[in-house]
Amino acid sequence: MTDPLGDYRTAASTHAEATRAGDHERANSAYGLLDKALGTLAEQERQDSLFTLYDDDEPYVQLWAASHTLELDEPRALSKLEELESAGLPLVSLGAKHTRKAWLNGELS
Repeated sequence: MTDPLGDYRTAASTHAEATRAGDHERANSAYGLLDKALGTLAEQERQDSLFTLYDDDEPYVQLWAASHTLELDEPRALSKLEELESAGLPLVSLGAKHTRKAWLNGELS
């Protein structure tokens, strides 16, 4: 039996590596695994475990975790997105900015 949080973290990290390398096929595959792990966490009612990834060494993992916890604790997730946005990290900061903006505009659920 695998650990869905570990699977989520691995998939998010793989997605980051693939994105940085411009490997869209690998990034898409990693996203599929990320989505599957998120679904498993939801089925097990363990979505709150994503908050532990806010301090991960990989900023992309933090970004995915913040994005996927907006419905659980909006102020905390928005704070994390703001932190990532102002970190000056190419792609991560931009992703955090657009995620935060889309959430506040009601474009995400």
